[in-house]
Amino acid sequence: METLKGVKMKFNKNYSKISTKNNKQDNAENVTEEDVKNEEVEVKEKEEVKEEKKEIIGKVNAVLLNVRKEPSKESKVIKQIKKNDEVVILEDANNEFYKIKCKNKEGYCMKQFITL
Repeated sequence: METLKGVKMKFNKNYSKISTKNNKQDNAENVTEEDVKNEEVEVKEKEEVKEEKKEIIGKVNAVLLNVRKEPSKESKVIKQIKKNDEVVILEDANNEFYKIKCKNKEGYCMKQFITL
């Protein structure tokens, strides 16, 4: 059982938590089954947060692509990016546009010019 704070061992129905430092036993303490469940939930929640942070990367398939301030063809162009530039897809803004991030600049690009 992997934990964030140390190693836990189960003996019958009793748990023992051993904190280690430099591969040497520092201390051991008895913990309840409820403590173990709470820590398992904490570990699971941290793993879920890591999964949520996975980025979707797209690649520009147009020679030059306009990055716009709003998800509209009439919106102001704030940047242009080149073919094969990689972008991070932040959200699916609407039927035509993705909200993207490229080189620390956020904006909107037409979906048809981004290959996922």
